[in-house]
Amino acid sequence: GLPDQPRRASHYSLITFGNNVNNGCDGLILTANFINYHFSLRRMRVGVKIGPMNSEEYVDEINPHADFFEVYALPGYDCDFLLKYKKPVVIHLPHFRQKYNLCNPARKEHNLEALRWAVKLADKFRSNKIIFHADVKEDENCTLGNLNSFVKENFDPRLMIENVPPSS
Repeated sequence: GLPDQPRRASHYSLITFGNNVNNGCDGLILTANFINYHFSLRRMRVGVKIGPMNSEEYVDEINPHADFFEVYALPGYDCDFLLKYKKPVVIHLPHFRQKYNLCNPARKEHNLEALRWAVKLADKFRSNKIIFHADVKEDENCTLGNLNSFVKENFDPRLMIENVPPSS
């Protein structure tokens, strides 16, 4: 199990984990030994990635072990049930696996739909983070310059890039 009182530290680490089969998102599955070892070194905030395929029962089960939730914000995903947990929520834009790609100008309208939904969820949950990926280079038109332009044109101070794949 998780420690009842983690040690205090001057900084916090962040790890999110989820059920890859259920939500189609990459996640890190943590073992109890890993969690106990790292909790003994420093206070780590544990987040659970929640997506459309996760049931409310799953969230009820994992809730006691989570410091916050990371919502994989596919447009239309109704995650209002998370409000009852009174925990911080981080919003994560969908990415290439679901046909979104902020580097691809041909997907601009599709990407805008996702961003608008993510902003709506961030407002609802008072999130201070909307995470996105640069995503993959689908063709020669996919550039980090396009990503930069998209973010500038649709700027929200909560937008944060998580990582840039090597193929971008």
